[in-house]
Amino acid sequence: MKFRIQLFFLYFLLSQSVLASTSKTTCEIIVINKTINNLAPKVVSYDYLENKFKFHEFIIKKINNETYKMNISLDRSYEVTIFNKHLYIEPGQKYKLVVFENKIVNIISTNNGNLKIWDIVDSLLITNSSQNIIYDRPINVFNKYQDFYNLKLSYLDNYFKNHEVTNKCYDYAKTEFKSTFLLELIGLKKFFKDSTSIIDSLINSQFDFNYFNRKQNLESKFFAFSLYSYVSDILCKNSNQKYSVNHLSECFNLSNSKFTGELCDFLNTYTFRMYCKNQNKEYEKNIDSLYEKFKYIVNDTKYLDVVETWYLFYKKANKRLPLNISNIQLVSTEGKITTLQDLINLNINKRVIFDFWASWCSPCIKQIKKYSEVESNINLSNYEIYFISLDSQISNKITFANNVKSFIILNDKSRENLMEFFSVPPIPKTILLENGILKDLNYDFTSFLMKF
Repeated sequence: MKFRIQLFFLYFLLSQSVLASTSKTTCEIIVINKTINNLAPKVVSYDYLENKFKFHEFIIKKINNETYKMNISLDRSYEVTIFNKHLYIEPGQKYKLVVFENKIVNIISTNNGNLKIWDIVDSLLITNSSQNIIYDRPINVFNKYQDFYNLKLSYLDNYFKNHEVTNKCYDYAKTEFKSTFLLELIGLKKFFKDSTSIIDSLINSQFDFNYFNRKQNLESKFFAFSLYSYVSDILCKNSNQKYSVNHLSECFNLSNSKFTGELCDFLNTYTFRMYCKNQNKEYEKNIDSLYEKFKYIVNDTKYLDVVETWYLFYKKANKRLPLNISNIQLVSTEGKITTLQDLINLNINKRVIFDFWASWCSPCIKQIKKYSEVESNINLSNYEIYFISLDSQISNKITFANNVKSFIILNDKSRENLMEFFSVPPIPKTILLENGILKDLNYDFTSFLMKF
């Protein structure tokens, strides 16, 4: 057990050094704030693979009573939400925002028009092409969708010609438009079920393989969705048997025969994610061999991590905890002995969150302190939150507010079993249960707390 804990500690140190060495640059945003003394923004993007929001780190410095400077750490360009508005930001760029009552009322770019363009992009993306369309014949509907798509592009091109917008931002916006166009066309297959071959031929007339064989477009969330849909709904002959074993196999074969590099890794990972999430019992006997196959064919570690996460989800999620785990004994900070199952039974109609931490883990301590600050804003009629320490004894060095319910595991063997079942490390690690059923083995507790 001591050897395992030593490995655990070594893993933590290595993971911190890897994170520290990740190549990142910053973009600078000057915020002119008219109404609020203390600015507390959040910079959020969407991770389409893990299906959760990503919070970006930044340093904020107060220049004077109205002006703040934010340096946001970025590993690439992102479409983010800040002050309730979508923006496209790039490393090395500088922007200026005017904020009123915590909402952006004016966007001034110091060296390009990227930020303003996103007002146009947002308004056009949420405008549905299907408005005022009569669904009579597939070709008529297709033509009307295409007219609307061309109208969106003309708005975008006109802005690009008359404003200083980076080519990267323009290409990103154009990719978002074209990808939503494809997703709308694929949606027609559900409406015209007797004309799917006609719709496929119309789609293929607009979207050739070269359009999808571009790695850089993976930054666009709509491109990522449309790429998977193109393979699973257009190229697959078994698209009418979605989530069947045959459909799964064909998606894998197409991904590996037609794509290479990161596009191939993305498609394999996304396909595996969709099937694990769907929880189809039909391929339960094949999931282990598929997982082993994936570990061999997926090259990029970031995709391997996602494969691992969804494999564990399929094997353990939507089930009750096994008895050898649910009956593990815990000791509260007050010395009271209980079990995981006792805590679950106390909150049978609630969502129960278990967060694993350790006294030497600084991100863990930071997260618990954040919870303590916002706990009064959380609707605890819907949630119960417990913190389970991996320390061998309760640390006297760390004290939390009374609203933090923390436990240690009673003995070393139980601690080892718990760590193995929930795939700990890394920490902090959070799991979610609903009505006693395990729902998420890698719950995004940080995003949860940022809501409050």
